[in-house]
Amino acid sequence: PEPEVVPEPIPEPEPEPVAIPALPTVSPYVWSITRGTNSTLMAGLAPAEAIQTANVVAAETAIGGTVTDSQTLALGAPANYTAATSAVTRAVGQLNGGVGRLSDTSVFVQGEATSEAEANRIATQLETALPSNFTLTKLVGFPPPPAPEPVCNVDFAALFSGDKILFDTNR
Repeated sequence: PEPEVVPEPIPEPEPEPVAIPALPTVSPYVWSITRGTNSTLMAGLAPAEAIQTANVVAAETAIGGTVTDSQTLALGAPANYTAATSAVTRAVGQLNGGVGRLSDTSVFVQGEATSEAEANRIATQLETALPSNFTLTKLVGFPPPPAPEPVCNVDFAALFSGDKILFDTNR
C-alpha cells in the first residue's frame, strides 16, 4: 500500500503591522497646572501616557477635587521632567489657588499661601524638591495681617467740659 500523504497545514497569514504614529519632538517643552476654587487644570506636554496619568494622579492626591487633563503626548521632555512636575504639583496643592508652569527647565509658581510663614515653607520645600537642572521663579504671596482695631483718640470728656461745643467746618 501506498503511504498516506498528509497535507501540510496552511500557515496563518501574518497580521498586518499596526503603524504607531511617532510622537513629535517639541521645544520648548511646556506643561502647567492651574488650581482654581473647585477644579484643577493640567495642560501641556507629557512624554508618555504613563507619565501623563502619573501627573493627574499626583494632582488628585495633592489637591483633590476634579482634575481636568488637557495634556498631550510629545517627545523632548528635559531630564528630570517627572520629578519637576511632581514638585510643582505639590507646591500648587498647598496654595489657596495658584499656577505652576514649566517651559523646558524654567519653572514658575504663583499663588497665595495662608501666611508668610506658610509661604516661606512652601517655597523652601519646592526649592529643595526641584531637580538641580531646573531654575525657579516663584511669587508666593500671603494675605496681609489684619488691620488693628481702630482706636478712638478723641477725648470727649475734654470736649464737653466747657459751656459750648465747637464744630470744625473746614472753612
